[in-house]
Amino acid sequence: MKNWDPKTAARKPCRGGAPVGYLEEFGGLEASAILYMRQWCAGGSSRERVREDFIALLGRKRGEAALLQLGSLIGNIYEHGRRPMMRHQETCRCVGGDEAAFANMIASAVDQDREDAMLLATLFMRADMAMLTVALAQEFGLSLKLLVNALSDVQAKSHPAKTADARTIH
Repeated sequence: MKNWDPKTAARKPCRGGAPVGYLEEFGGLEASAILYMRQWCAGGSSRERVREDFIALLGRKRGEAALLQLGSLIGNIYEHGRRPMMRHQETCRCVGGDEAAFANMIASAVDQDREDAMLLATLFMRADMAMLTVALAQEFGLSLKLLVNALSDVQAKSHPAKTADARTIH
């Protein structure tokens, strides 16, 4: 057996932060959950960008409600987590284990798959708080789903479909 080396141990990613995939491998809802969670947690101007997006795409009343939902969800996770939730930097294309569990918990909650959502929540939450976390995730996830759909509509209008004569290469 190899001896433990503190230099090597210090370079290993923290539990929950090890990359498990890339943002582009996740669906729109999951990728958005990860990106908005990162921006919210970064605070300052990043959090203000979240606010601007939510209000621009959902309207003032619904956007402000979504902000409160996101804040409640993340606050609950930080207050009742089993350990600190790990996240990558805002611009990082990698997705850590905690981020993937967070995003999939939200997607499962939105799909009303509460058992999977609870299981995912317990990866980073105390078990006694998983039910509340899933309820918060579902509430925020439904708002996020509206936001993702609104964003898709905006993108579709700004990039109309190519004509029928256009050739697809790949």
